[in-house]
Amino acid sequence: MSEENPAVQPSEQSVEFSNLILGFAHSALYHLGEVPIGEQIAEKKDLVAAKQNIDIIDMLQAKTAGNLDSAEQKLMTSILTDLKLKYAQQSSQNLKK
Repeated sequence: MSEENPAVQPSEQSVEFSNLILGFAHSALYHLGEVPIGEQIAEKKDLVAAKQNIDIIDMLQAKTAGNLDSAEQKLMTSILTDLKLKYAQQSSQNLKK
């Protein structure tokens, strides 16, 4: 017989669409060398992995068009704008090297 963990609250068990988007965004930023994951900082920037995460968010925005609330739409637009700008800056720096 399994017992539920009383320390886990129902709100902690729910999955939010915005958290999914934030996870992909954080991964993209990690691969761009912008943020650590836990204590780990990317040893080397991985623009391909960063672009894949950005493209996933872009795809999700297209696939969910018309189904997001205004806060989710603003979040996706803001994140994509920021990530695409950072990616373009990193890409241009790599071309100059």
